[in-house]
Amino acid sequence: MLFQTMYISRSIHPQGHLSDLEIMEIATQTNQGIGITGVLLRDKQRFLQIVEGDKAQIETLLDKIQSDQRHYDVQVLFSRKLTQRNFEDWAMAYAEIEPGVFDQFTELKFSDQLVLEDGLSRIRQHLPATQ
Repeated sequence: MLFQTMYISRSIHPQGHLSDLEIMEIATQTNQGIGITGVLLRDKQRFLQIVEGDKAQIETLLDKIQSDQRHYDVQVLFSRKLTQRNFEDWAMAYAEIEPGVFDQFTELKFSDQLVLEDGLSRIRQHLPATQ
C-alpha cells in the first residue's frame, strides 16, 4: 500500500550545518534502495519532511527518524494512503526556506483534502524541477 507521512521537528544544529548534508546523502541513498520518495525542507531551526512509499517501509523509517539524535520534538502532521506519489521525481528533494513558510504548514488543517493538496502544491514550489 502506497502511504505518505509529513512530520516537523526541531534541529539541534543551525541551518547549513554539515549534518544537513549528511542527512541528505544518507536519505537519498537509502530511499532509492527501498522505493521511498519525498522532500526535506529546512529553516533556521526546523525540518519539515514528507516521505512516501510502502507503508511498512515508511513506518520503519519513522521509527529511525524519531530516534535520530540530530533533531527532537518530532510531530507527525499527517499520514495517509496514496493512489499516486506527489514527489516521484525525488528520492529526497531538499530546499532551505524561510521560517514563515514552516508556520504556514503547521497551521493547516490537513484533515481537509483541499487544504492538504494546496499545502503540497506550495511545498513543490520550493523544489528544483527534478532531482
